[in-house]
Amino acid sequence: MNRKIKAILGVGLAGFVLASCGGNESSDGDVSSDASDVAVESGIYDGVELVYWSGWESSESQGLVISEAVKEFENETGAKVQLEFKGRKGIKEGLIPALDANQKIDMFDGAANKASFGDRVISLEDLVSQKDYEKDTNPVVMELMRSYHDGELKEIPYQEKANGYLYNKQLFKDAGIDEVPETTDELLEVAKKLKDSDVIPFTTDDAYAMQAFGMHLGRLLGNDGATAVASEGNWDAPEVLETAEYFEKLAAEGYFSDKVASNV
Repeated sequence: MNRKIKAILGVGLAGFVLASCGGNESSDGDVSSDASDVAVESGIYDGVELVYWSGWESSESQGLVISEAVKEFENETGAKVQLEFKGRKGIKEGLIPALDANQKIDMFDGAANKASFGDRVISLEDLVSQKDYEKDTNPVVMELMRSYHDGELKEIPYQEKANGYLYNKQLFKDAGIDEVPETTDELLEVAKKLKDSDVIPFTTDDAYAMQAFGMHLGRLLGNDGATAVASEGNWDAPEVLETAEYFEKLAAEGYFSDKVASNV
């Protein structure tokens, strides 16, 4: 019998942003990154070749939309775009080394503020101003993006996210669960009831699995304390061991899907 899945889904979709890289010349060597040079005439970019690394998979809904957008951009401008879907892990592990090796990457998307891009990316202030882009955006998110680069906009957000656990109300009802758990102990009780009703309690994917660890640690230490663990190496904090033991119990009880490593 197929087992029901996705009773609870650990959310980990990053707040995706688009950035443009500095330090790489275009194929014809004469395309400026100055927003004042951005043109809208059809075919104005004939002969220009761009490389775009995406943090999505080509089969994801975001990847499908980006593929269509790239096709339309090519048809409208005459430019050719080499679109490479790297996935979250590919961007996380491969982007900075590729940029440092001066590999041609004209633009990329991925999780905001995931690395210190420094002068690897260029300012997008002029472009945003010219296109009056901010009138249709969330000002709080735009301010957050600028805070990552000393007040200068170098990343444009296009998909926001929130970390948390999503659950299937019907599967809860079928398992006799009447209330949403509010504590980690109650979450364990819910997971047991779901498993007993032939439901796999938890799933996520390999790129975001560690975010659940971070959220749990944050409940014990607070945001500043959890940040200190990561940034200052405070891994000897007893709360780290407590968090690890909690997830060890979840795994030992068989509460995780065995497809976590292959999910995207």
